Formats: sequence, structure tokens, C-alpha cells
Amino acid sequence: MTKTESRKNGSFKYVLIIVALIAAVIFGVELSRRNSFDKNSNNTNVSNAANASQPFPRELRDGDNQVFVVQTKPNRIVSQTLGTDEILLTICEPERVVALSNLAEDANYSNIVEKAREIPNRVTQGAEQILQLSPDLIFVANYSRAEVVELLKASKAPVFRFTNFTSIEDIKNNIRTVGFATGCDAGAETLLQKFNDDLAAIKLKIPANQKPPRVMSFGGGYTAGSKTTFNDIVRSAGAVNVSAEKGIDGFGKISA
Repeated sequence: MTKTESRKNGSFKYVLIIVALIAAVIFGVELSRRNSFDKNSNNTNVSNAANASQPFPRELRDGDNQVFVVQTKPNRIVSQTLGTDEILLTICEPERVVALSNLAEDANYSNIVEKAREIPNRVTQGAEQILQLSPDLIFVANYSRAEVVELLKASKAPVFRFTNFTSIEDIKNNIRTVGFATGCDAGAETLLQKFNDDLAAIKLKIPANQKPPRVMSFGGGYTAGSKTTFNDIVRSAGAVNVSAEKGIDGFGKISA
């Protein structure tokens, strides 16, 4: 193998490591909703280590900075986002989940296609469909249809809204929050530990003394710039996100 081939092979392996890093932490990012994020909202940071033994009712703040109280351990959970679909079916008992988002069985986006088939209902309609399931906890996001969320709240349904999906830390906070709200604290801690272990293991495989590759995401006419999970992952791997470097903030629309 020539030196040029060796360098190319090394660069290719480096890119594969970045792809592996992305696969390890990207759950919770719904690419089909890429242009709908609210960059100014904040989720509650919940420390499961401090609250694992806390009885219900449990109090936390949602993405609108409103106090949200979970009165009892929920057993009829509805998830309207792929991110919470994936977290729930990883840390909670599936029999406690009565409905998932309509992306849960879409292999283009979902990491839980097989697990999702155990859950009979999908959130495909409006508020009425959700209310008919008699949920005791509903997870939505800032990109959920506003009119549906408002109708649910007007019906006094227990709606918790997530807003942050733009960094690795956001994903960790979302896991903690789902765990705390559902009482699945131990499952959340186990997932977070695996998350951190996987990230550490992948970073150890990054070649030393090699010029970082310049990478760029593209799909559906959009690219991920700064203030995105993709950018945070690329930076964590020591690479350069070309879109962020060019000044694109969030998900920017580009032409082919």
C-alpha cells in the first residue's frame, strides 16, 4: 500500500468513526422536523442521581418553563415524538406506553422499529384521538402541531413539552427528564451510562496526528450548521463541520 493510499484509508476510517459516533447519540433528533426547532427554549435539567428515590407526585419544569406535576406513576403514556418514543422503549416497560409517534416504525428514522410493533397505537390524528386513549402523561415537542397541543392543554390533559435537541447534552437531559417524569430513573441512568461509555470508547479510536476531515450533512435540501446535534457530534469527534464554518446556523436550506 502506498503512502497516499494509507492516508486515504486512514481518513476513511476516521470518517467511519464519526459516523459511528453520530449513530450512537443521534436518537432524539427528528430529521423530518429539521426546520422547526425553537432555539430559545430550555428543558428542565433533572438529576436522576438525586431524585431516583423521590416519590410521586414529582415536579419539574417543561420547555415553556411552566411547572409540571406528575401526580402518580404514569401507566398510560402517549409519545408524540420519535425522540421520546426511543427513550421510553429503552428505559420503561412497554405495557405502560399506549401510543407512539407515526415515525416509530419508519426504518429511515427509527432505531426501535421492532420494539415499536409491540405498541398498538400511533399518534396520527388530532387531540381527540389522543384523549380517547385516556393518557396520564403525554410527551410533545416544540414542533408538534400547536393547535393540537393547545386543545390537549385546554382539556386538562397532562402534556409535557420538550424543546431542546441541539446538542449531546440536550439528549442526555431529555433522557433524564423522561426517566424522572415516568419513574424509570434506574433505566435512564443505565442508558446514560451506556451512552457515556460508548462515546468514550469511540473517541479512543480516533487516530492521532491526522488532519481532521471536513464533513457536511445533506438531506432533503437541508444541511446542519451550528447549534445542531450533528455539529456537536462532529466537534466532539475533532472534525470540522463545513456548514457551521460557512456560517449556517441551525438547519439551513441549500440547493444541490
